[in-house]
Amino acid sequence: MVNAFNNYVFLTGCRVPWIDAGRVAEMPPGDMKKVEVPGQPAVALFNVDGRFYATQDHCTHARASLTESGRLTDTVIECGWHFGTFDVITGQALTAPCRRPLKTYPTSVVDDRVMIEVESSDS
Repeated sequence: MVNAFNNYVFLTGCRVPWIDAGRVAEMPPGDMKKVEVPGQPAVALFNVDGRFYATQDHCTHARASLTESGRLTDTVIECGWHFGTFDVITGQALTAPCRRPLKTYPTSVVDDRVMIEVESSDS
């Protein structure tokens, strides 16, 4: 069961807030989108062959938005500013100039909705 509270969603039995990122059908395989998180940096959501992965949206090298300037190929997101790459599953930096990994977030599909686990802005 999903309950909304202050722009967060709490799954029954879970103490960690989840963000509702939209319907599965609205995000076909190969697609990516920026998800705004109240009071926190944006999250990038990726659909790789029907599986959803989430990372921080900004490149760790020069802070470019990966969803606005990047290109997704399989499980690799390429930053559009300096062409460094990251693995969207692990967040690992794969090529220079990127050295630091991306933060990753757990995802789940509940009732045809894509959910992203985030830290509470209270914590």
